[in-house]
Amino acid sequence: MKNLPLLFLAIIVSTTIFAQNVNIPDANFKAALVGNSAINTNMDTEIQTSEATAFTGGMNAGSLAIADLTGIEAFTALTSLDCGGNSLTSLTISTNTALTYLYCGYNSLTSLDVSTNMALTSLDCGYNSLTSLTISANTALISLYCNTNSLTSLNVKNGNNVNFVGFNATDNPNLTCVLVDDTAYMNV
Repeated sequence: MKNLPLLFLAIIVSTTIFAQNVNIPDANFKAALVGNSAINTNMDTEIQTSEATAFTGGMNAGSLAIADLTGIEAFTALTSLDCGGNSLTSLTISTNTALTYLYCGYNSLTSLDVSTNMALTSLDCGYNSLTSLTISANTALISLYCNTNSLTSLNVKNGNNVNFVGFNATDNPNLTCVLVDDTAYMNV
């Protein structure tokens, strides 16, 4: 009986030591994640790697004054991400390969790499500062909104243009080259 409290203490300490927490430096992003019971299943003050990798579904992190989405890479089964209306200057989603929907409009992004996001069907990255965008590897993509950026080149040659249901690349005054599947659409 005397050793019972020590046993409980040892279990608590070992659990704390071995639990891997996701590094989330942005306080607003962390607060949104910690406050979401579908993500923070044990409702503590951290997001464990196990919680992040187990989460499937969508994440709404839009208009929360987030400047840094570091930690999003741990959510490898994430299917939908709304991070629009923040002050992001970069977005790394290369490990979020289950993403089908990404809305990252109204930020300050200067680059966006979606080459590993093969499941992506809808991308809205309008109202940023992107200078180039390539979606040639995104063969499932059927909706692209990249309007109001600083694009000089746009590669939408993904073998699936005929199935597009939405496309907007207007208000890119320096856009001189748009690569498409069928050259008949080059001047549309």
